[in-house]
Amino acid sequence: MDQDNIRVIFSKERELKFILIGIVLGFLSFFLGGTNVFLVFLLILALIFSFFRIEIALLSLPFFIIIDFFIKNYTSGFLGLWDEGIFIFLLIVVFYRLYKEKKFNFKLTTLIYPILAFLMVGLLSIYFSKNVTLPQGIDAIRSVIQPFIFFLIVINSNISKKSTRFLLFAGVIAVSIAALFGIFQFTQGVSVPPNWLDKDTEVGIGTRAFSFLGSPNAFAGYCILFAPIVLSYFFKDKLKLTHKTIFIFLFLTIIVGMMSTLTRAAWIAFIPSLILFGILIKKTKIVIPIVLLIVVMTFSVAPLRQRFLNLFSEQYQEKSEIGGRTYRWNLAMTIFAENPVLGRGPGSYGGATAYRYQEFSGLYVDNYYLEILSNYGFLGFLVFTWLILEIVKLFTVSIKNSTENDKILIIGIFCGFIGFMIHNFTENLWEVIPLSVTLWFLIGLTVNLAIPGGEND
Repeated sequence: MDQDNIRVIFSKERELKFILIGIVLGFLSFFLGGTNVFLVFLLILALIFSFFRIEIALLSLPFFIIIDFFIKNYTSGFLGLWDEGIFIFLLIVVFYRLYKEKKFNFKLTTLIYPILAFLMVGLLSIYFSKNVTLPQGIDAIRSVIQPFIFFLIVINSNISKKSTRFLLFAGVIAVSIAALFGIFQFTQGVSVPPNWLDKDTEVGIGTRAFSFLGSPNAFAGYCILFAPIVLSYFFKDKLKLTHKTIFIFLFLTIIVGMMSTLTRAAWIAFIPSLILFGILIKKTKIVIPIVLLIVVMTFSVAPLRQRFLNLFSEQYQEKSEIGGRTYRWNLAMTIFAENPVLGRGPGSYGGATAYRYQEFSGLYVDNYYLEILSNYGFLGFLVFTWLILEIVKLFTVSIKNSTENDKILIIGIFCGFIGFMIHNFTENLWEVIPLSVTLWFLIGLTVNLAIPGGEND
């Protein structure tokens, strides 16, 4: 190859320059500084390429839960600010892309109104509360609305529908990996905190899988989000039998992963969402037998069957009233009755922020809606309900405007969302940042899939 050809390559293929530089720096760092430095250079290379292919940066969202796990467990955690760092970087990449393409209209959608309203109610609640400090209140509000930024990033990325489908499939791969890891934990009998199992009513049960989430309930919620999506791939028209086999295998993997959590509430949330999925795609005759098969599989697992039967025992009911969910829910209603308009203050009871500040000895309410009601009062609960209804409206419009090819995928995302929100009646899943980031990421993909015509086809 002569010098002219070399000059042409290096003048037109800018990405090739960075590939070569990255390879050289990577090998040098590997031999000079070890594996960790090598990985850092690979990360830097990925960050650089993100400005040329935004999809590279967006891949951090479907794999957010796995990345979050490794960063928090195998690094310093970047002072707990890595998630803030990633959304700032993604915003920079998005604005760079908008500037480069001379598209200066930043989309917000109607979801911005309940988000801003919730922020205002939260700040008012902090101002009138005598129970929380400003940092405590801000931390609580942030856990509710900060992941919304990832939604804005996705809908303003201007990626094609092909790239959107690719990112959705990447999410399917991520949850499948998490499910396999959860199954592995369960088969290996990984040790868990004693409070995850009742030593009096759940004798003989040794472990519960939590995968990359650190909590069986959160892991189960993650599976609920994606299981209908994986099933929607299976029901797509003109899909090869080989591909259908792969997707049904992935679906069963997620189901078994969810079983390994031994989380009862997950099934109470998942079954209705699956039935809704069958109704919306007009294939109830096929989905109902799948639901029945899942119910049989669930009750065939002895530890899970035992945990369900314990719900009806007198001993469980007594414990629930003393310090369990019944006690915590009643306490939330008592707090609301004492502070009906603006609540006791953000982060004052029942959630992650309250746990960090050891409010009520760090007691979790195990019902996200009651957490909102007790912390933000009727006004906060009303605005949060408004947000949920706006999201449902967004799904409805997206299903109506999407092509037949994407409609079933959006229905899958919607049913996963419904199951997730039902699950929040017995857990505080919305404030689990990796989960809420994933949730908003999926809602953002929904908007992208519903964009009519043009370059996004």
